[in-house]
Amino acid sequence: MSDFDLLQYQSQVVSELAGIIHTNRIPNALLFSGPENTGKKQAAFLFAKGCNCLENQDTGCFRCRSCRKIDTGAHPDILTIGPEKDKKNISIAQIRQTGFVIASR
Repeated sequence: MSDFDLLQYQSQVVSELAGIIHTNRIPNALLFSGPENTGKKQAAFLFAKGCNCLENQDTGCFRCRSCRKIDTGAHPDILTIGPEKDKKNISIAQIRQTGFVIASR
């Protein structure tokens, strides 16, 4: 899904996430859930970029070092996890082992 598709189909979600970043009232946790292929993972990464963007853009600038590191999976504060092998769900133990998490299925 392209950034255009994400903004088109998830515009309300993107707007709400940008508002959270803009007010600097970031909750301890957010759960991105729903049917597959609806842009949850992209929205989560967009939110992560906005929280870490060095240009202070609510949805990330896509150009600064932090945004580029998130894009390449090299940002030390952004971890992506999924269910362990032969499991359907992410365990609480997996969550406890991590810091800031973007969970994917």
